[in-house]
Amino acid sequence: MRTTVEEKKKFVAFIARKLNKSSSKIRVCLPEIGISTLDVPENPFYDTNATGALIEELKRFIEPTKDKKVSFVINQTMLPFIKLLMHRYYLFIYLIYLTLT
Repeated sequence: MRTTVEEKKKFVAFIARKLNKSSSKIRVCLPEIGISTLDVPENPFYDTNATGALIEELKRFIEPTKDKKVSFVINQTMLPFIKLLMHRYYLFIYLIYLTLT
């Protein structure tokens, strides 16, 4: 089932409230083209209005700080997005390793 624009707005408001209350360092990364593997061009669940609404609501509701950032990655498939996340994860782990050695 495809979520509607209104459902996405409610979802984002809920998530943003939780993120804004957090005292931890946060990085929210989302692809701008499709949020799931079903939400890509030429699939029946692809809906640029619903995806755009989700992204715009995140930009509006999440209060960025030096420890809380939102990144948006433009991609055509999930693979480049996953590679970006893995690269940042490994970099993070490497930096922890350096601080411990």
